[in-house]
Amino acid sequence: MNEEAFYVGTDTIIAISNLRDSVTDELINDATIAGKLYTIASVEIVSGAVVFSAAGSGAYNGLLPDTALITAGTEYYLEVTVEKDALKLTFRMKRTAKLYIE
Repeated sequence: MNEEAFYVGTDTIIAISNLRDSVTDELINDATIAGKLYTIASVEIVSGAVVFSAAGSGAYNGLLPDTALITAGTEYYLEVTVEKDALKLTFRMKRTAKLYIE
């Protein structure tokens, strides 16, 4: 599946790779990462919560569930929060919802 889209009615894997400490440049494998899905108008899609798990070598995978109430052709953003010790980083991924067709 194209990771540049959120898919309607099917699970979408969200990948984060090469997560590094900005001071030491070491890979981070023990961060806590979570995501919340929002409309472009900043309305939270409650069914769109994403929890990430470590995949090793600074990589993390999250899953936007097939039950997320999204509409094909509509833009959304996933607000991702990374926490490690006392540090916190938040960023957004903007994507368009699409129907998955094999």
